[in-house]
Amino acid sequence: NGALKVALRTNLFAMSMFKDPTLVAYVFFEEKTDNSPHVIKEAFLGTWGGLEANEVAVRFSNCPDVNEIKSRMGNHNVLYIAHREVQAEQSRHHIYYSLCLRGFPILVEMVLIGQECTVHVRSTNKPLCEVAAKGMKDILV
Repeated sequence: NGALKVALRTNLFAMSMFKDPTLVAYVFFEEKTDNSPHVIKEAFLGTWGGLEANEVAVRFSNCPDVNEIKSRMGNHNVLYIAHREVQAEQSRHHIYYSLCLRGFPILVEMVLIGQECTVHVRSTNKPLCEVAAKGMKDILV
């Protein structure tokens, strides 16, 4: 669910594990600055294709509409890149984002069909893709 798991070890007692369900992964998404490695729109497509091996995808239901998604992402240090709508039997929206986590640029494609959403996350650091995917889901659900 994106909650942070913490291990605590001191000289008073052995290691204890606990979770703080109030701390979600998206709190670690870094703010865009002039020096941050967020991928900008012009570089997104060229970078996206080279990261296919490090993709993590999550799927879930009850996703908000496109305007609500854009609003929520903007409030959580997720940089909007582009949006395209594909008309088929059922309208499909592709929304692209960039974010930064622990100094690594993370690229995101959201595919929205009705209220079903699949979030594809790519980066050079696959474990951070998993954290970012959980954070994106937490923002939306």
